[in-house]
Amino acid sequence: MFKKAILGGDGAVPAVRMKLVQMLEPLKVEVVDCGHCADFPDAAKDVSLRVTGEGAASFGVLICGSGTGVSIAANKVPGIRAAFCHDHLTAKLAWAHNNANVLRVDISLTV
Repeated sequence: MFKKAILGGDGAVPAVRMKLVQMLEPLKVEVVDCGHCADFPDAAKDVSLRVTGEGAASFGVLICGSGTGVSIAANKVPGIRAAFCHDHLTAKLAWAHNNANVLRVDISLTV
């Protein structure tokens, strides 16, 4: 189903990104880890442009402390529909009903 995922976040989340990489690799999803930025708007823009750009990814994942800032920043990029998801069901519904292409994860819910 999904072929390529772009991961990014702020400086508080390297361990969570690594867990996501480990979860996606067995599913044969190509993972591009953008690393982390000190400023969440930069991380959101980087991931969002890679999702909407040439050779676009199937989806992006943004992880940060509260998650609100990356959602606002990502949704400013044309073509991005970033959704807050805290479990499998909300992620599935965001994708199926809202055509979300960026998953926003709050680090306080993942650790």
